[in-house]
Amino acid sequence: MKLGVLAWMAGEDESVGIARVGRERGHETVLFEFDDIVCVPDESGTRPTVHGHDVAEFDAIVSRGHVSLEHWREHAEHLHLLSSVPDVVMFDGADVHLAAVSKFTMLHKLAQAGLPVPPTRECRTEEDFIAACREWGRVVVKPSVGFGGVDVDRFVDGPVESALSRVRAMLETYGVLLCQPFLEHTGDYRITIVGDSPSVCVRALTEGDSWRQSHGNGDGPPRSPIEVIEPSPELVDLSVRATRALGLSMAGIDILYHRGEPVVIEANVVPGWDGFPAELQNTVNNDVLDLVELIVAARRS
Repeated sequence: MKLGVLAWMAGEDESVGIARVGRERGHETVLFEFDDIVCVPDESGTRPTVHGHDVAEFDAIVSRGHVSLEHWREHAEHLHLLSSVPDVVMFDGADVHLAAVSKFTMLHKLAQAGLPVPPTRECRTEEDFIAACREWGRVVVKPSVGFGGVDVDRFVDGPVESALSRVRAMLETYGVLLCQPFLEHTGDYRITIVGDSPSVCVRALTEGDSWRQSHGNGDGPPRSPIEVIEPSPELVDLSVRATRALGLSMAGIDILYHRGEPVVIEANVVPGWDGFPAELQNTVNNDVLDLVELIVAARRS
């Protein structure tokens, strides 16, 4: 099998690990980034390539590409180029990937599938934020396109000037925001689904002022401590249903319990496991290769 792995960025642990396992299993494996995808001319007009390889040569491509707000257009174009080649199995294709990256679309699809998600208001103005505070009291504001908890803020004192100033700055950056009630909870569950089965799953130890999971990126707080768990049947069922509702082959489903009831906060199209113990990172890498090999073999037969 010829396998492509589209990395989030150079040296990303998960993509490097998937590529390493692919090579260990004897597959010709090409690790690349968005900038390595180039459309070249040929007799039919155009042909997408990766590091000089014709995309049509690949049997499968695992996409962990980071579709950022800043580079949305070119990243969406490149994903569509990769997804446009017949007989190349994409994990996952552009339409599925982009719909899950948008938190508005992702939450709407989950709600349509009957999954419990937070009430969500579209916030375009200060007045929208003020209305949310009046309705819910404590609120969480976040961009529709974002990763790793960047610019996810909680406001507990209502529309005071410091809160309004922060929201104005976020609106200037993103144009539109999601606003949700803050759901009191202890611990955040990350259920990693590969295919229709859970892989390594964890619970981030969050509570109080450390109310959301930190991935230890940039100048923010250190990475939240985690514990590896055996997920309950309820968590597995919700996570598999959420993954299927979005048409994803793999996902990281974030769930919390509020007043004893589970709430699906988010489905991550590019789940991370670099914070897991090394041997468990390799478990997920192998689960991904198991899925790829299974689907490619089924296609061939």
